[in-house]
Parts: sequence; C-alpha cells; structure tokens
Amino acid sequence: MALGLGWKPIIPGSSRGTTENGGCKVCLGIPMQIRKIDGNRATAVLSGTRQLIYLDILDSEIQIGDYVIVHAGFAIHRIDEKEAKETLNLFMEAGVFPSPSETDHGVH
Repeated sequence: MALGLGWKPIIPGSSRGTTENGGCKVCLGIPMQIRKIDGNRATAVLSGTRQLIYLDILDSEIQIGDYVIVHAGFAIHRIDEKEAKETLNLFMEAGVFPSPSETDHGVH
C-alpha cells in the first residue's frame, strides 16, 4: 500500500502541528495518474478529477500514464500501477473516496 504519510512537528507553546484536542495532524499523499507533462508541471487525475501538480521534488523520472503520490500539489514519489490501485481500493473500502458505482469515472 502506498500512503504518503507525514507528521507535522509539534512546537512547544504553539498550536502548530496539533489538532484542537492536542493530537498530531497527519498529512496524506494520494496516488494519482499522470495525464500530461509540461516542464516541471503535470496534470494528474483521480476518479475524473484533474489537478495541476508540480514535479520539482519528485524522486524519479515519470511518463504519461505513471502513478505518483501527490501531497500539497507536489508529486513526491513514483509508484507502480498495481500499488496505486490497491491503495485507491483501500481508500474506497474505508469510505474516503466513492466506489466506482457511485461515480462516473471510478478507479481504472
């Protein structure tokens, strides 16, 4: 499973990096498929939703059709198609994303 998880630091004396009840915030990276590449930018798609993402910090070369983990508008890691689809299916099972029967596009 490919989850791009990141923990925000807790800074003593500030609310940065904590939730209202004092717990840590977790950042989640989402697998998306590359549909277009233009220099350091790309168009990525998930269930029919297109997003402009940046490739500046990506750890490997990508091509159209590849899957990447996207966090905060940046592709941070390339993953294979099987791993991307397994992760997206787990998100659907958890109710994070609608299932293919609930959307026109689903996970292909």
